[in-house]
Amino acid sequence: RKNLSQAILSFRSALENNPNHFMAQILLGESLLEDNKFKEAVDELRKAFRMDKQEAKYSLASFWCESGTVAH
Repeated sequence: RKNLSQAILSFRSALENNPNHFMAQILLGESLLEDNKFKEAVDELRKAFRMDKQEAKYSLASFWCESGTVAH
């Protein structure tokens, strides 16, 4: 759990330095999903999707499956 929290902080820091860092964006969303922070996860994954629809679609689909919510 501590490593996950540290990873989230690291990804946020990377995005502060470079808001267009796609991998940091996608990994932040995935880490938040793993940490059961679904609202934050979807927000971050949507940002990644806007950056690169092709690459982010799998992570966003994973969110919908794991969270049990419906896309809207």
